[in-house]
Amino acid sequence: MQAIKFAQSVRQATRASALSLTRASRFVPIAAVACTRVRTRFLSSEPHLHSDGKPSGLVLTVANPAVILNNIAQRYESISRILMEYIDNAIDDREADFRQNGNEYDKPVDIRITLDSKRRTIKITDNSSGMPQQQLTEAILTAGESKKKGVPWLNGQFGFGIHAFRAAAKTIKLESKTHDGPLLSVTLDRDRHTDIEPPHIIVHPETPIYTSGTNVYISGVDPEWLRGVDINVIAEEIQYHFERLLCRPDLSITVEEIVGKVMKRRKCIPFDYEKIEGVEFRDDFTVHGHSVTVNLKVTTHEYTGCRPRFFSLGRRINEVDKMQSFAKHSQYKSTLWSHPNIIGYIDVTDAVQTVITRDEFQTGAERRALYDRLTALEPKIKAALDMETAQHTVKEMTKYGVDLSEAFFDMMTDQEKVKRRIARAMEKKRRSLPGMTVEELEVIKPKPQPKPQPKAEPVTQSQPTKVQKPEPIDGEKLRQQRETQENTLEAKPLTQSQPTEVQKPEPIDEDKLGQQREAREKALETERLKKKHDTMIQMQFIEMPAAEDQPLHRSVMVGNQIHINTLHPDFISRLGAAKGGHMVKVTDRTAQYLSHLIAYHYNDRQYSEKDMHPDRTTLMNDIMDTATLFEDHMRTHFQVKTPNLIKGQTKKPNKALGDAIEVIES
Repeated sequence: MQAIKFAQSVRQATRASALSLTRASRFVPIAAVACTRVRTRFLSSEPHLHSDGKPSGLVLTVANPAVILNNIAQRYESISRILMEYIDNAIDDREADFRQNGNEYDKPVDIRITLDSKRRTIKITDNSSGMPQQQLTEAILTAGESKKKGVPWLNGQFGFGIHAFRAAAKTIKLESKTHDGPLLSVTLDRDRHTDIEPPHIIVHPETPIYTSGTNVYISGVDPEWLRGVDINVIAEEIQYHFERLLCRPDLSITVEEIVGKVMKRRKCIPFDYEKIEGVEFRDDFTVHGHSVTVNLKVTTHEYTGCRPRFFSLGRRINEVDKMQSFAKHSQYKSTLWSHPNIIGYIDVTDAVQTVITRDEFQTGAERRALYDRLTALEPKIKAALDMETAQHTVKEMTKYGVDLSEAFFDMMTDQEKVKRRIARAMEKKRRSLPGMTVEELEVIKPKPQPKPQPKAEPVTQSQPTKVQKPEPIDGEKLRQQRETQENTLEAKPLTQSQPTEVQKPEPIDEDKLGQQREAREKALETERLKKKHDTMIQMQFIEMPAAEDQPLHRSVMVGNQIHINTLHPDFISRLGAAKGGHMVKVTDRTAQYLSHLIAYHYNDRQYSEKDMHPDRTTLMNDIMDTATLFEDHMRTHFQVKTPNLIKGQTKKPNKALGDAIEVIES
């Protein structure tokens, strides 16, 4: 009875542990420690006996292995991460040949993943060595134990990878064939742990199989797990996860997707770190006799998809900034490791063991030694990042100064239009006011110029005309002229009239006309830009330290340039810090600060050019009007240029113009 009660308490504790696995990652190793070998049998009330017949205590078993395996599988957060387990098994199968052959495959490794979202199925095929019947049986019936454990170059150690499907799908079917063995098939259902049909021989597989290899069919995938998953999502996850292994020349991983009657394909390729410019940080060291390789780079451009990652035997473990255990040791934490200008990897080989879900390192002296070495490297990386951030800040502020200048120019152009429209409205209103005389209107109305009349020639007295008498007709002379004309006509031969040739117009050269038109438009644009540059007030962000015994200026105006001091505390306190470490982020407080500085210098320049000396009230009103107007214009101007806002957003209509004209006309 005591044995039965103890067994029941173990059963309850095991179930409670299984439920806890989905709540906290720190309980994951319980499955590997407390259940080193999960067998599909019920609890027994009889103690285990030695070969000599003496009792040796109870054997820990699990009543329903499917329940605990399904709960462990819930630690997987995406279908892509689940697929990594089956790809990993295929790579591990050929790893011994790779190392025995001088780090080369004796034949190419081909792995294919086929996604069919409509049928909710995923297929993984490979040309590995395949599994004989005994190995296939042990793979599906035994968890918590793996023959790979203890082999330094193999990644598997828990014997759980084949059960990863349980998190997202109902069934999995495996078809496997060795080089000289039969084709075997076996099916697992995540809701069953008894009456499992053993591997059996089949003649016709669902998919043609290689001479040797394995086909994995995952079916009944939950629709929620397939939401947003396509060929690119899976391919990018594979590239991110197996980046170090994809560098091998004879390893090929291809992702396929069935969309209607079309089969899409994408081959996975590794990231090329050599083509990226930046400062490299390389370090090779050992942890308790095992090699560790550090290859990091501080880049000149942002690369958000290649954050530094931990790798173990060529497989990704996790991003460095997401490793909670490392965050406790790191001095700079995510400020450094999530920076968009740092990329690379840290391959720990087999120096540190991972937890069952392979996204964290196990606690131990090896992990502490690894983290100590990495934290010692952090100050150098931080210094390089600070330098790059400073250079990036200068570039961003220069660009922002140009945008700010254009925004102010656009606002002043709009204001000039407002003034002209208001002037025309006032003129129209004044003309329509009652009581104005014709003479007053004539003063306002431009007088039409009279048309020029032709000059009249002076009339002179006509002189009497003399009438000349006709000469007498000479008949003989007329007869001789007529005979001469007749002889000339007889001597001239008759010729057939030639048709008149019509000259065709030369064909129009459209290219030439286009070039001429383009040249004219370019010349006009150049002239417009020159005029704009000459009249535009330009904003520049410059470091202006305070001179000796002089106050620190917020800004100064030099010619048509306003120099804004980036070292002034008021500017620094109003400039927000962008995510990732860059300090260039314009906020509402920044817009208010800049609009008042620019309004002050603009109005001061206007007074100077027009030799105006306004009183304090007028001065303050003018500055506030310009600052408020420019602050509103800045929001509109920079919102339109922000890429993450709604596309097609345009500038708001000029409300001030409409209000002013409405008041005048009323």
